[in-house]
Amino acid sequence: MTLEEIESTYGDELAREIKNNIKISEMLGIDHRIEIIEQGQYVHTIAFATRSYVYLFEVFAEKKLIIDMKKIGYSDCQRALEIMDELENVGTKLNISRR
Repeated sequence: MTLEEIESTYGDELAREIKNNIKISEMLGIDHRIEIIEQGQYVHTIAFATRSYVYLFEVFAEKKLIIDMKKIGYSDCQRALEIMDELENVGTKLNISRR
């Protein structure tokens, strides 16, 4: 997806955020990828991913408005996936732990 497509589909605000992240990753020599993760009826989730982190942008598509954005590091993603896998094998038992 190009910046022009992002801007026309999701608006100036998201295009600016993506452009800023592209500039930073290029300055640092980090490869990146932009991908639409989910296209719900109202909210679309767009990922700006590198090998180190991912930004998840939730956009109210009709209004071209960012309603949430999260930056998640690689190790946090990895640990979250491990927890999700563990929970799949355990069931619905509530388990709170700290590392």
